[in-house]
This record gives sequence, structure tokens and C-alpha cells, in this order.
Amino acid sequence: PIAYTKLRNYNGPGFFPIWAALTLSLVANMLPHCVLMVAVGHPINDVSPGDLIAWLAAVLLLSVLLHLYLTLWEKENRKHIREKSPFAILFTFLGGYQHARRLERDLKEWENRYQSILKNTDSPILFLEQDGVIADANSAAQELFNPGSRRTIIGRRPEDLHHVNIKSQVPFYPAPEKAADFTMTITSGDDSWETRTLKATLRPLQLGEHTLTVFIGRDVTEELRKSEQIDHAQRLESIGLLAGGIAHDFNNYINAILGHTDLATMLCGEMSNDVRVQLEKIASIAEKAAKLPRQLLDFARKGSDLPRRIDLIPFLKDCFSMLPPAKAVNVDFQLLPDPGPWYVFADLTHMQQAILNLLINAMDAMAEVPLPHTLTIRIGHAAESKFPFSPPRELADAKSEKYLFLSIADNGSGMNDRVRKHLFDPFFTTKPAGVGTGMGLAMVYGAIARAKGWIELASAPGRGSVFCIYLPDQDREDAPKEAKQ
Repeated sequence: PIAYTKLRNYNGPGFFPIWAALTLSLVANMLPHCVLMVAVGHPINDVSPGDLIAWLAAVLLLSVLLHLYLTLWEKENRKHIREKSPFAILFTFLGGYQHARRLERDLKEWENRYQSILKNTDSPILFLEQDGVIADANSAAQELFNPGSRRTIIGRRPEDLHHVNIKSQVPFYPAPEKAADFTMTITSGDDSWETRTLKATLRPLQLGEHTLTVFIGRDVTEELRKSEQIDHAQRLESIGLLAGGIAHDFNNYINAILGHTDLATMLCGEMSNDVRVQLEKIASIAEKAAKLPRQLLDFARKGSDLPRRIDLIPFLKDCFSMLPPAKAVNVDFQLLPDPGPWYVFADLTHMQQAILNLLINAMDAMAEVPLPHTLTIRIGHAAESKFPFSPPRELADAKSEKYLFLSIADNGSGMNDRVRKHLFDPFFTTKPAGVGTGMGLAMVYGAIARAKGWIELASAPGRGSVFCIYLPDQDREDAPKEAKQ
């Protein structure tokens, strides 16, 4: 580089400074060898004319290559190489090597960052070839499209994955001309998990002459579930307001019927047995009808109650003893609490009616399927529940560490989507006419809501049902104190 710079300053850029600098370098390389050989008394005869011609030819070829390289390099860096010293040229060569190494390190670092982001993001991401074959996928996509399997989905088409059933509004291939947003659902091929709903995007990605399709999904199953819960709570709130007003008027009519029945009995004095029997039937029917407005008021959260501290373990055992023997005869009851005691703050009578309703409904559902019938009750801290901690809107400030859960699970016939959506609506029932009024679970909803709790439900046809009740933990220091008797 030093010789090249000096010659270039005298002769200008071109081929000659390069060839002369390399020739001088060759001579400078051979001269110490010759001097050393003469100094030690050895003749200089180990360099033949053929070797010298080969060296000169190699210098000529190398000069041509360097001339081409430096011409291109100077075009790209013309502004930066004017008036460079020989050492600056040398350091430029060395610096270029270091720069290349630094670029290589940066490239690896960015590649690691890309892989880390792709691997750890919660959104499933797929890269698909034009024929629909998956070229790359992150961990979230692997778990979504092939759950519980170690077999990779790379190299396969989405429709060839047997673990899932995919229903998509937009086909995965061929690649769309522009970004396409759509909704899709994924269900388990063996019904081992619930349906997942995704908001997805397909985008074409051009890599040179190669086109890939990028799939990015976002799981909105939980968002839709919460939205349905809010809609359901608002509907029940509206029904509760209506039911409360109807219950008051209905109760007045019932009291009027009972009053006139008693008055008719008194005024008639001596009457035939047939008339007396009919009046007694009217009074009996009216008294039974009077229970209905009380249930409506309980659902509307307007019933009178006196909360107290309840120890759940003995409370549940008392509930078991109240069950109809004919229904409980073939049922295996399993009470699986963590080390207690467990306390809640609620009206004893209303809570007892609520739990009994849930237990009886569970036994009715199991009566429709073959034995064995198992009813499992679990108690624990809310954070240990298998359900997500999703308080309703009116309890938005609730914290999981301040709540406990009580779940009732059966292996009965289960429920479909339509039944689940209307389960707590007043007068909704799946039982035959004359068997149920449809107010049992509505009363359960009202009793739990008055205790500042809520209910979660999981059920599917043929797979049983799980009711999970969340209630404030009365054993905490900041729990409400028991009311004075």
C-alpha cells in the first residue's frame, strides 16, 4: 500500500502503480533472502528462470484483479479517499475487514432477536409457501395447530393437520394480492378442548422472486366470552328489574285472594263439604303461588336476608343430608377441599337453597346417563381454580387473593350452547312441563350475586357440567363482619 500510494501520487490512478508496487514488493520479499544466502556463503542458484517467469505472471494477474477491485471501490468511496496517506490506505484495508466482522456480528444479533421475538410472542405466526406448505412457524402456532404433539407442523399444510378442525373465511393459499383480515375457528379433532376463535390476517411477503404468505392470528376466545358475559349480565339485570316489579304486584293479588277466601269461609258459616274443600284448595293454591314472587324477589336481589359467617365444610355436609334419598342413592359424592376451614359471608337459607338446587340439577343430569355417577365438590383459593378469574362488571375491582371458589362437577348429560346461554333466565327450563318452574337457577344466580359473588359454567353435551362459584373469603382480615342478630 505504501509503494502504491507513492507511485499513484506521481503517475495518477491506473494499472501501472499497482503493477509496479506489487513488483517492488516481490523484489523486497526476495532481497533479504538473497542477502542472507550470500552472508552465510551459499550460492544463489535455487531460483530458476521458470520460477521467475511464473512469479512475474502471477504479479501481472494479481495487478489486473486489484486494478478492477480498486476501481469499483474508489467509485463507491471517492469522497472519502482523496489525499489519503499510505498508512491511511493500510488502515482502510484493515478497517474494512473489521467492519465486515462487525456487520457479521450485528447480523447474527438481529437474527437472534428475530428468532426470540418470533418464538416468544403469544400470537401464532405461520410462513406459507405458494402451495400452502408451512415453511416456518413459531411456538404459539405449533401449540395452536398441533396441540400436545411434538411433531412439527413445518412442511405440512394446515388442512392436513389431523389434531384440529379449521374453519376459515379466507383460504390459506394461494397468497392474497393484498392483506386480508378475517375470523376463523379451530376445534379439537378429538373434542379434548374447547373451540378457539381467532382474528387473523394473511399478508403476501415478497422475498426477491419468491412469494410467501404470512399468517398472523390473535386469540379472541376470552374476549368474546367476556363480551357474552357482559351481555348476559345486562339481560339478567333488566329481567331482574322487571321481575321485581311484577313480584310486588303479584304478591298483592295473592294476598287479596287469600283474604277473600278467608272472608268467604267466615261469611258462609254452615256450608257443604264440597264448598269447604274448594275454598281450602283455593287457599292452598294461593299459598303455593305466593312462593313464586318470593323467588322472583330473590332473583331481583330485593329479598330480605341476614348475612352471616358460614363454614363451608359442615354447611355442605348438611346440604348432602337434605338431598332426596331416591336421587342420591347411586351417586358417589366426593368432597375435595384443601386444608380449611373455609368461610364465606352470606344468607344461610338462600345459600342453602342455591347449593341444593345445583346438587339436585346435577343428579338429574346424571340420571340421564349410565352409571357410575360421580359428583365432585372442590373448595380452594380463587387463584387455584381451573376457570379464569373474570369478575362481572359490578365487581370489577375484585382481586383473586380475596376470593375463594366452590365448584360442583358432575359427569351427566351436559348442556349445549343454547341451554348455557339461557340457563339463569327466569322460567327457562329443560325439564318436562309440570316438573320444574324454571326459577331454581335464577334463584341461585340471585343468591350468589347478593353474597357479592358470581358463577362460571363449563359444559358440553355428553361431557358433564362444572359450576364454579366465586365468593369473598370471609377468613381474611378485611372481610365483612357478621351482622348483629
